[in-house]
Amino acid sequence: MNTHTDQGQDSAQVDVERLRLLYVSALPGGLASICFGLLAAAHYWTFGSHGLILAWLAFTTILEVARFFSLRVFAPSTTATQIPKNWALISGVLTTIAGISWGLGGLLFFNLTDGLQSYVIIVLIGAVNASVFPVLAGFPRLLIGFLAPSLSVVMFLLLTRGQGLDYVLATIFFVTALAMTGISGRLQAAIRQYLRLSYENAELLRSMGESKRHAEKLNTDLSEEINQRREIEQQLNDARLQAEAASMAKGEFLATMSHEIRTPLNGILPILDILRETDLSADQKDYLNTAFSSSKHLLSIIDDILDYSKIEAGKLELETVGINLRKLIDSVVRLMAKNAEVKNIELKDKIDANVRLALRGDPVRLRQVLTNLVSNAIKFTRKGQVLITISQRGSTRTHHEILFAVRDTGIGMSASQSKKLFQPFAQADASTTRLHGGTGLGLVICKRLVDLMGGQIGVKSELGKGSIFWFSVPLLKAVGDMSARTELTGVRALVVSKNDELKRRLKVFLDGWGMPNEFAQDGKKAQAEIRAANSRGASWRYELLLIDGRDASVGASQLTSAINANPTLKEQLSMIVIDDSEGDGEGGIPKVPANIAQGDLHRIVSKAMGVRPPGELREQEAPKSLVEQAASMGAEKAAKRSAVKPGKAEGYALLVEDNPVNLHVARKLVKLVGLDLDEAHNGQEAVEKLEKFDYDLILMDCQMPIMDGYTATRTIRNKEAKSGGKRIPIIAMTANAMVGDKEKCLDAGMDDYMSKPLNRHVLEETIKKWLDAQGGAAPAKRKPAPSKPSVPASLPQVPDGEGVVDDTILKDLVDIMGDEFLELLEVYLEDSPRAVASLEEAAANNDLRALVAPAHSLKSTSANLGATRLSELAKALEHGARTGHLTGSMADMVAHLKAEHLAASRKLRAYLKG
Repeated sequence: MNTHTDQGQDSAQVDVERLRLLYVSALPGGLASICFGLLAAAHYWTFGSHGLILAWLAFTTILEVARFFSLRVFAPSTTATQIPKNWALISGVLTTIAGISWGLGGLLFFNLTDGLQSYVIIVLIGAVNASVFPVLAGFPRLLIGFLAPSLSVVMFLLLTRGQGLDYVLATIFFVTALAMTGISGRLQAAIRQYLRLSYENAELLRSMGESKRHAEKLNTDLSEEINQRREIEQQLNDARLQAEAASMAKGEFLATMSHEIRTPLNGILPILDILRETDLSADQKDYLNTAFSSSKHLLSIIDDILDYSKIEAGKLELETVGINLRKLIDSVVRLMAKNAEVKNIELKDKIDANVRLALRGDPVRLRQVLTNLVSNAIKFTRKGQVLITISQRGSTRTHHEILFAVRDTGIGMSASQSKKLFQPFAQADASTTRLHGGTGLGLVICKRLVDLMGGQIGVKSELGKGSIFWFSVPLLKAVGDMSARTELTGVRALVVSKNDELKRRLKVFLDGWGMPNEFAQDGKKAQAEIRAANSRGASWRYELLLIDGRDASVGASQLTSAINANPTLKEQLSMIVIDDSEGDGEGGIPKVPANIAQGDLHRIVSKAMGVRPPGELREQEAPKSLVEQAASMGAEKAAKRSAVKPGKAEGYALLVEDNPVNLHVARKLVKLVGLDLDEAHNGQEAVEKLEKFDYDLILMDCQMPIMDGYTATRTIRNKEAKSGGKRIPIIAMTANAMVGDKEKCLDAGMDDYMSKPLNRHVLEETIKKWLDAQGGAAPAKRKPAPSKPSVPASLPQVPDGEGVVDDTILKDLVDIMGDEFLELLEVYLEDSPRAVASLEEAAANNDLRALVAPAHSLKSTSANLGATRLSELAKALEHGARTGHLTGSMADMVAHLKAEHLAASRKLRAYLKG
């Protein structure tokens, strides 16, 4: 219903109520009018004609009765909402006639006598009008209809008689009539407003009542739903407890049964083995070997069941000891070599050169997983080979993430079969149980073990083309490989507390120490946060937990117990409990009071994280003599001056370079430093890659198509500022070495500057400086590091001729690039003629701007290959084109450069052929 309809309905209800009120008050008003009429008739009975007085009295009485009954006919009931038709017209006519009647009465009685007797009729008429006013006050038109004829006659008679008091009375009657009329109008508005508010209030109360009843119904429904949820939760909890009990019973049953079966087998196998050494006939030996092989197979199945039951019961514990990956792989290969030889399958292994062999972890479980995967690969391979590869996926300050892969040329699997793997007592195909044997538990155990070690496992397979089973686990670095921390910057901390004041205080401390920090409300949420961070990669992992032990609902004890029960998390995380009680917590976890001073907390956190200030002596080291200190200082300075050995730096770099020759050179140099490398060929591609991968460092060329290095750097810095992410060091690599070029790079947001041709030692020092400034944090998304190329023979001896190429630079390139040096020459000899042709075209068109790009490209690539004279000519041409002032004729300079390019190309081709 719209507003106008509502207002119309309200108006009708108000008018109905006013009409009802008029009816209710009409009877007293009519009786008062009849009484005043009787008084007037009785008073003037002796002065006038009795018949005329009786006629007037009868007419007045009948008229009042008619008015009352007309109102009774028209007056609606209390439940009516519509006004009867014609009520206003009939009521107005009857009221006006009543006024005329009293006006005639005044005319009749006023002239019957003189003097004071005439004022009686004036008083009576005034009393009648006064009695009528309360009845008709809310109806201005009806009131005027009565007042006008009844008072006008009296006022006329008073004015015509002309006495002093008469004028006063006439004026009073006139003013009174005006006042009544005005009051009636305002009273009508007030009554309407009052009635309207009354109806609105009643409607509001009714609506509130309905809302209350609706709310009560909702509360009732909600209470019922809460009760249902509680019942469901209780049922789920009961079901969970039953499932856990069933799982424990199953685990205990499997453990008991496997143990009971294993006991007699341990007596059978040795006896069978002894019998094999005795003199037996051929048939007896065949029977015995069959029994011995079956017993060993049965023992293997029982071992799988026992391991599975231990894992299910949560009783399998991992150890952390030293591992030699080379020995571990060799032991697996020796163990499985006989099986492969029987099937005429080649079993090989390959460990990438960048994998550290000395690590720490659980060698028994690693060997178990790897042996299972290799055994399966041999089992499902009829011919070909099984290859074990070990590579490094990533690295942190304390861990290397090692990737183990087993590739076979066997029967392979379809996608639907692959989905069935890693499930208890299930295999890719039910028929394989009869064809190849096994329980289907091996891969399940592998997955559980890898999960316990904090790693991942998976498979990639194609039906008929073989499979690749892989798993990656984080293994602790050897003690000597872990660099000691000198500050807390970059250590990720997780605060577990519900106390807002404590969280605010700790956040101020941690932010001030440069420690990224997050918060969790309780132990369950903390564990979920830790798992989520670990899944994002090494650089997101938490290393410190600050746990509020004062609030039991936080679950500090349960959280610390859960972490201590997980060897990977126990090794990864340091814990400090906020508790005002004295002494250390369970397991020697340090406790600190909630109001601890910032300096004291910093000291405790530093100790927990193994932070040693630079230059601080280890406790185990004895003080050195002055001679020894001087000798060591001299050795350190010499080491800084010497080249750093390749592979010492760790990180993931993005190389942004469009020129293929420069790309080859920079790629090789960066890999020699030891960084994993990704490439982009222009600034736009670099910005897009940053949204997919995390990098520790960006090496940025400045002059590139689509988006140059300056624009790319500004875009990257803007995104970092908006997201609040870490600032990635960006190092400019440019052939521009003019005054102001470095400042231009720094103004664009780059952090450092290197001019081409790149110097190997400068590159290494610059990269190490910025990686150290980053705290050595490893990226979250790391690609496997490529293998290192072999070093070729020495550089062929080519006559120098006019000295167009610097042999020293070429020899350095051979040392650096190895076999890729010849490939680099081929790229340059193929690419550089295009730049020369572009210069000739620009000279022919006298286009200075067209000289810049090809001259810039030729300048840097030629310098990288030792063609220094050609590089200088290209540099002069580029500079002159940029400034608009060439040192000679454009055509002559390009021709000179072309001749130099031909000479350099001849010598480089000679190296290529020689």
